[in-house]
Amino acid sequence: MTTLYLGTIGTAPELASLASFKGEQTEPAVLMSFYFLKQVQKTNLEQYKTIRTFKTMLDSGAYTAKSKNKKIDIDELIKEIKEGGWDECAALDVIGDPRKSYDNAMYMKKAGVSAFPTFHYGEPFEFLAEYAKNFDKVGLGGLVPVKSAADRNAWLTECFSRIWPKKTHAFGVMGRDSLMRFPFHSVDSTSWEAGALMFGGYAFANGQNLGLGRGKARKAVGSEKYLRPEALHYLKLEKEVKARWAQEFKKQGWDK
Repeated sequence: MTTLYLGTIGTAPELASLASFKGEQTEPAVLMSFYFLKQVQKTNLEQYKTIRTFKTMLDSGAYTAKSKNKKIDIDELIKEIKEGGWDECAALDVIGDPRKSYDNAMYMKKAGVSAFPTFHYGEPFEFLAEYAKNFDKVGLGGLVPVKSAADRNAWLTECFSRIWPKKTHAFGVMGRDSLMRFPFHSVDSTSWEAGALMFGGYAFANGQNLGLGRGKARKAVGSEKYLRPEALHYLKLEKEVKARWAQEFKKQGWDK
């Protein structure tokens, strides 16, 4: 069934909001970045432990590392995947270097870890074919900067035409139109908390935008109560998406 992972960098408000769902009928699936993992374990350990009882995906953190001019140690990532008990994991990709991304994915596979590779927007499609041949699931990424919905949909359509019914994970995709249009096995996005943490605008809190401006944003992030309605919105969307693709996924044996 389709899984919508709520991405988090592990701030206290984010984790408190997510942890508040513990024991409820529907708990959110959570994506965490390997880049932030040690810091989260150090500063928010109890909330982190609660989150880890949910369905979780570990992202390699490659994009964040590149933006900060840092590097991810692939062997440390492999060690975490082997010992961490994550439900799903993404292989270490190299932004702008599809050959190195492919080599990393194969290196991790040979090391005995189950981590899916990511094919990025604009990369040669022969890499997508190789990923589909060698892995049970393929990530589709690099779409966040693509502003044109038509271009984004055209690329996704091309990807699906080449590898369906291979399982796919879409990075940074959480729009209802895309989720209803394409049978992703899973997706993730930080959009549930991005407005609150960046601009102080809580789009779904009590069904309204609270209108908090940029100047007040950093004061607003301490109030995790406004993040819970954001998460609830995406849990409701996940339910709709699951229903949309239920029959197709059952046909593929993905209904568990």
